[in-house]
Amino acid sequence: HASSRIVRGFTAHPTEFDTSTCSDAHGLTREAALIQLQDRWNGFCRSLILRSAVGGIRTLSGLNLVRAYSSEAAALQALRGTFTGRDRKGANWEPKWFDPSEAIDAASRLVIPNYATVSAALGATPSPLEELRCVRNFFAHRGALAATTMRRVVGVGCTLDAHAYVVAPQLGGATRFETWALTMERQARAAVV
Repeated sequence: HASSRIVRGFTAHPTEFDTSTCSDAHGLTREAALIQLQDRWNGFCRSLILRSAVGGIRTLSGLNLVRAYSSEAAALQALRGTFTGRDRKGANWEPKWFDPSEAIDAASRLVIPNYATVSAALGATPSPLEELRCVRNFFAHRGALAATTMRRVVGVGCTLDAHAYVVAPQLGGATRFETWALTMERQARAAVV
């Protein structure tokens, strides 16, 4: 099933790391893993919604998605066309697929046949996506705005504290990062049912 391949694409590589003896190199690896986790989620949401819009596939529950667009590019063009006037989007614009509200809005505008399932899964709460985004942006950009946003959302504002936040053990012993990855995997699986 194409639905299975979409989830496997998101979950294909382990998103765990050993934090018992983290040197600077481990810290950089941790940052890269966090950035990659959000990038993979972005790609998963994009693929899920555009493939659902194109159709011609069957979900894991057996729902046949009727072919609506000839290609993902055609679906993107149609999506951009739903914005008019001052909201009009440029030829290369795409939503922030990692953002649940933008992804769900795109799914709605494209009238995907599995909208109820996709929107329920991507919009599920509690979700780690906002925390992940803030920490990821801090690691990726290191700017004052990213630090301020991270401090507001997760309560830490420097590199050392951000690393400690990401590896903090959660209920059951998994790190916060591992909990985020597992939660996102569950959301991905729920989206393709």
